Amino acid sequence: MKSNSLTVSSSRSREKVQVSNPFTWAKVHALVLKFRKRLPEPWQEILPVENVKDLKITLSLLTVFGALMLPFVVSFPIIVRIAYSSFHWNKKGGRV
Repeated sequence: MKSNSLTVSSSRSREKVQVSNPFTWAKVHALVLKFRKRLPEPWQEILPVENVKDLKITLSLLTVFGALMLPFVVSFPIIVRIAYSSFHWNKKGGRV
């Protein structure tokens, strides 16, 4: 496990404290493999995470896909409300 040194000043002296990173790629890969085993058999092929490199590629593609879909997911309810209120307003007003 990697650990980084962090210099902390306390009571006029400098001490080095070892800080470990709880999120390593090996741990994340193990968690994804456990999650993959819990999926139904046909769905297990959706996550191609045989090694850490495949995991990194899959996560980056999912991140890009999520970033591209976020504006549509956020704007869709707004567009629906505008369309509904426009239709409802025309229905009350008379002519369409």
